[in-house]
Amino acid sequence: MADHSVSRRLPVWWEAAHKFLEMQKIDASRTSIGSEHIDGATQMSATDGTSGGEAQAGDVQGQIGFGRLVALMSSPDMPKSFGSPFLGAVVVPELGLEPMLVPSPARVQDADRCPAIPGFLNDLLRERAARQFWRRLHDGDPSPILITQGDSWLHYPVWRRDIADRLSGCCNVLPVGRTFERPEQLAPGLRDVIANLKRYGREPAAYVLSIGASTILSDAFAVAGFSDPVPASGFPLPNYQSLIERYIRGIRAVSPGLRIAIHGYGRFIPMDGWLSAAMIGAGLRESIARERFGIGVGDAVVTTLSRFGAPDGQGASPGVFVIDNRDLLTERRDWADEVHPSEEVCDLIADRMVEILRLNGGLE
Repeated sequence: MADHSVSRRLPVWWEAAHKFLEMQKIDASRTSIGSEHIDGATQMSATDGTSGGEAQAGDVQGQIGFGRLVALMSSPDMPKSFGSPFLGAVVVPELGLEPMLVPSPARVQDADRCPAIPGFLNDLLRERAARQFWRRLHDGDPSPILITQGDSWLHYPVWRRDIADRLSGCCNVLPVGRTFERPEQLAPGLRDVIANLKRYGREPAAYVLSIGASTILSDAFAVAGFSDPVPASGFPLPNYQSLIERYIRGIRAVSPGLRIAIHGYGRFIPMDGWLSAAMIGAGLRESIARERFGIGVGDAVVTTLSRFGAPDGQGASPGVFVIDNRDLLTERRDWADEVHPSEEVCDLIADRMVEILRLNGGLE
């Protein structure tokens, strides 16, 4: 019988990922995932939420100082993709699966000036998007307002078009929260947002959540047992369920009638990266077992979310809309990597979210 105690939950998969990094001769505290983008600007394939006519990443050549990088990343007039030549990204599994931006020493002269605050540069991009939101609102943009909070499915840094980028085409999208923020930190900031919107005579149409990937995987590794990776009763995800409950409670405490849209994560497909290594290290040595594990985790997420809401918002917590994406993530081509959808699938998820909210009165 596997040890399912809470104290064992994180090390089970972190130790396996750590060993994989050592085999790859990579710094074992972080996994580089962005170095291939550093030497050349990889432009996004579609709009990233900015209007036309802004400066492009190619307008800035050679090296720049860290202060200049911060100023340009913070500017609402710059496209999100501007930073791609000047940034790398790391994943620190102990913090979460969101790619954490770091300055490239090859392109940023004083890269060591970057504050040692996890997610500092990611938060600059969120603040830039927030400035764009308030500018659109001040200019009289009548688009429906979506408040968004969450991980890199919703807000992917610089190299890919994400769900929020797609949503910004039909809605005015305001990101709130910070990287690695706890649910308990939500309420004070949300009260301020609601109050500021009221000064413009506006209210948000919905609150969009994309949260919990790290918690989901930790829970699943803790309870799987690995002799049979998909228990007959399904994966219990107690920590993920608690996380969702705390977010809903925090939002409802500030705005009781606000619609909440939460998306599932799909069926994960192992692709010989750190997640596959973690599965192998935890005992899933056959590829079919790893595939079944990924399917089981994806199904368990939707099962957990269904305890709170439903696609039509008429579940146990009225006004909580659950977006099931399992049918959109069935092939390797649907995934950009082991835990992030392709740009095309991000578009489809956003379109589904908009359609569900529109059909149920959330978007005019």
